[in-house]
Amino acid sequence: MNKNSWELVLVNAEHSLEEEYPVELEAVEGYQFDKRAAGALREMIAAAERDGIRLILISTYRSFEKSEWNFAQKVQALLEEGYSEEEARLEAQRWVAPPGTSEHNTGLAADIVSGDYFDVYGRELETEFEGYQGFRWLYDHCADYGFILRYPDGKEEITGIHYEPWHYRYVGAGHAVAIMERGITLEEYLGEEG
Repeated sequence: MNKNSWELVLVNAEHSLEEEYPVELEAVEGYQFDKRAAGALREMIAAAERDGIRLILISTYRSFEKSEWNFAQKVQALLEEGYSEEEARLEAQRWVAPPGTSEHNTGLAADIVSGDYFDVYGRELETEFEGYQGFRWLYDHCADYGFILRYPDGKEEITGIHYEPWHYRYVGAGHAVAIMERGITLEEYLGEEG
């Protein structure tokens, strides 16, 4: 395994990007994704459609500026719920990665839900997505297209991020199959956990 290959770049609170990550982007369903992996994302969405599952992208590449805005919004929402500034920043990091620590900054991460998801939940992302056929299809087939469920349930201590059944990360087909079959995280696969 080449730990230095582009598709295995590890981005988290302990492995941050120092500056805007250089990436060539390509449009997929109106969103930007790493050009080297865009075809795989398109193929996965098309395969789900052939199986009667409509998947929609809700977030892919994010600039550092967009990541900063998202993080600040989450901190503000937590402050309004009564968290102290320090508590709000710590809790926000478990839901929204600050700039440089977000996989979305690489162009290799995609938040994906079923086409009917927002009919029930509006624009909020909830773990209840795991009850949708779209989640089941993604979980069962994502590795075939080089993707993994990046933040699995029960692995929060390793990833530092709450369970996100909508967040998929491109790592390449061979790596994805190994990770998903073993039920591990990218950190564990790379031998970088805690």
